[in-house]
Amino acid sequence: MGFEEYSSKYDHYLADKQDLEQLLKDNYEEIRDIYMNLKPTEKAQEIILKTKEIAAKLHWIYLPIYPEQTIRNSELIPEEETKEYYNHFNTIEDLYRAIFENGGIAWDSLEGDVNLNSLIKMRIYSSRRDIKWREE
Repeated sequence: MGFEEYSSKYDHYLADKQDLEQLLKDNYEEIRDIYMNLKPTEKAQEIILKTKEIAAKLHWIYLPIYPEQTIRNSELIPEEETKEYYNHFNTIEDLYRAIFENGGIAWDSLEGDVNLNSLIKMRIYSSRRDIKWREE
């Protein structure tokens, strides 16, 4: 996608930003309540189908930066298959949090993996007794 295509989507959806945000908020809260109360998920799926259209539009306004693991879990790249990316409660929840709870996008996340070449300590539990460890 080129800048012109992104800019066109941004301009097209920006006028409805407040309405889209309110719809996302209302739908997200309804879906969350359904999952929290362990009600049948058929209704939740209907709301998710409505909400993925709203989420896709808001995606082009905010361009949220999601953690790599989030994108791997969905097996979709949000900018390539935007509507399908938001066809799940967890991805809708991620967008909701990016807009309403995180106070914007954490641009400092562009620094990359700050843990590379760092020592870590961890415990590993195993029933195997023949494991040999080496510390460098």
